[in-house]
Amino acid sequence: MNEITAFGMLAENAGASIEFYRRVLALERVLPVGNFQKMTLLRIESPRVEIEQTCIEIIDRPNRPYRNDRQRLRLICDLAETTRALADAGFEIGDNNEFTDINGVSWQLSDRLRRQLEN
Repeated sequence: MNEITAFGMLAENAGASIEFYRRVLALERVLPVGNFQKMTLLRIESPRVEIEQTCIEIIDRPNRPYRNDRQRLRLICDLAETTRALADAGFEIGDNNEFTDINGVSWQLSDRLRRQLEN
């Protein structure tokens, strides 16, 4: 697949995770790579997933250093269809079309049709 960043994710229940990512989120490739202690490393590949990470760190304040890391994945999808699939699987969509998956990973849904109109 061209223009795809593959990423890894640790999952406690590999079978349920693979099922969720393939059937509910309709990701193109979800492969178990190996085991690490009691976790399974999954390799996920999809042209519809964007990785977003921000880190704010303030260290020049005496006795009050500040650090804030935020990571989430953005899924470009048919918003209505994916929201319905998530609801059927028992997931609640929060503000800004965000949800947390079965592995504790934060996702944001981004409407594919709207993105096409903006480009």
